[in-house]
Amino acid sequence: MRLSRTWISALFALWATTDVAVGYEGSTTLAGVTEQAALSSRLHRRMVERFGLSLGMFEPLRLDPSLLQIDRARNLYVRLSALDAGQGHAPEVLARKEGQSLSPLRQHVLGWLAAGSVLETTPAVRVRHHFVDGKTGAGLHRLSDMTAISASAESVQQGISSVRQLLSGAAMDGTGRSATEWITASDNDLGLPAFWDAYERAVTAQTTVARETALTEALLSLGGLLAVLEQAGDPAYVHNDLQSVLSGHYAHFVGQRYGRAGVPQPDAKLDVPSPQRFADLLFDGKGQGLSERTASRFVSPGTISPSLIPQGSKLFGVGGYLSSSTVKHFLAWQKSDTEPGGRVLFLDERCYTDYATALLPEIGKFAQVGLDFLLRGDLRLSLASESGLTVKLLDEQLGSGTLTVLGEKASGERQVFKTQATLPSRPGVLTQVPLSEEALTDFVRLAVLWKGRDRNGQPVVTSSVLSLRKSESVPSPAASQTETSEPSQ
Repeated sequence: MRLSRTWISALFALWATTDVAVGYEGSTTLAGVTEQAALSSRLHRRMVERFGLSLGMFEPLRLDPSLLQIDRARNLYVRLSALDAGQGHAPEVLARKEGQSLSPLRQHVLGWLAAGSVLETTPAVRVRHHFVDGKTGAGLHRLSDMTAISASAESVQQGISSVRQLLSGAAMDGTGRSATEWITASDNDLGLPAFWDAYERAVTAQTTVARETALTEALLSLGGLLAVLEQAGDPAYVHNDLQSVLSGHYAHFVGQRYGRAGVPQPDAKLDVPSPQRFADLLFDGKGQGLSERTASRFVSPGTISPSLIPQGSKLFGVGGYLSSSTVKHFLAWQKSDTEPGGRVLFLDERCYTDYATALLPEIGKFAQVGLDFLLRGDLRLSLASESGLTVKLLDEQLGSGTLTVLGEKASGERQVFKTQATLPSRPGVLTQVPLSEEALTDFVRLAVLWKGRDRNGQPVVTSSVLSLRKSESVPSPAASQTETSEPSQ
């Protein structure tokens, strides 16, 4: 089939589109919310106690692409290299060693976490799986007046899909998996399965750089999961309002107003109970998920209708605002001779300001609770000559699982001492592992990994480390990094 000149011109126009509107902006709003949530969470202490990072969330970590599968390495390297250096998301590029085709990258813990939130929106077509209906929990679906062709063309015009995807039929067609399904999907490289796998390797991998690379992958997944949760605080994502997501007026306003550093802290007064599942923070079917809370109190441009005006209300003048119990400027209106009812309803910057002021601290609180939930199950280790290694559970009732004990040499190399099953346990002594002093002679640190399920049957992976040096601390990964860096291109 030959393309007409008009169609070719249209394709080039779509191809040239670079502005991507995908809800809250990844490099500003999502990254900022994630960082504020992390600063209010127990992430810093857990990085110290679980991985021996003396600088906690400010510890620099390396990601060595040569330790990843080649397709994974190239995909991740390209996406990370494309991050906004001006916002501080692009990692530092280190010098390549002999045999390495891709340079190692370095960023601190908090930076990798924020980068994960940005990566969750790249490529932009991933956002098709960020929708979750606040009433039903369903994912993105087309309305009766939208066709797959029109949705695909619009997604290309907005930069979410490429022209190649449009021609091959792979462009976003106005449908997607629910966000609650996406976070557990096996093909989501930043989802829960990827997080659990990377966390385990961050403890059990043999070399220091392999553990750092795995921990970096885990942090990227954590950031990605938080980004999906945070989008449930955008009214368009919980009202199945694809057109408003594509236009991005509200999201762009929020990004311009707050940037990354100006995002408010999580709402300390908001009580968000720890969920049974991470997905419950998005939608729990009881009205307590972020999508349900957002949908019940806010509207998006595509869901505005005359029914939002309270029955019996009389609107005087040529224009004004409707208020709600949540915000003063809930909806703007103007007198119109052409619209049904004699008035037009819309959202303006005053509405956007009130919406963001109310929503962002709430989103941050949900993200904080989500981060602490994913890293639940704190352990504490102690060693005595009579009883060996004692593993105490501090904060979470756990089901059955498997405990792996590893010894770490001064070189950073780890080897497994013992693996044993554990029974369901409340906070207190989880288990004791017989270890002789002779067996520990060549080691400077002990590490344990616990892998199993919590009392609700949900997967949990946790860990802890114990220094065996009495007079000096064990060098952190940052102290062992001797690579010279080269500036990003």
